Amino acid sequence: MKVEHLKSLVNKLAATLSKSNVEHLFQIFTQRLHQVWRSGQRPTPVTDEKNAIVNAILSFDDIELAYSERKLFGLLGFDSFVGKRFVDDLNELLRDSNYDPIGVATEVEKVRVKFC
Repeated sequence: MKVEHLKSLVNKLAATLSKSNVEHLFQIFTQRLHQVWRSGQRPTPVTDEKNAIVNAILSFDDIELAYSERKLFGLLGFDSFVGKRFVDDLNELLRDSNYDPIGVATEVEKVRVKFC
């Protein structure tokens, strides 16, 4: 593996991260979950916020990576935070938490910190 591959991967990820605005969308989503929790309303939909994150995360699937970049992407564990795998994990988290907004917000914040 060459340093050039790492630089290229980082540049592609940074460009997509900036374009997708995913960090801001994570913040909006967690704020909305905290707002729902504080208001005591159950169940209050957070579908719009979740769909915005899903669309942003799926945009990472469109990055064209060379073979060496794709291997590095997986080796660094980025595949846990973007694409269909992340979307499936997020949907499972929302289903399994029995609509516990604060629990979901905490888990989403952990992912945001690792990802962003």
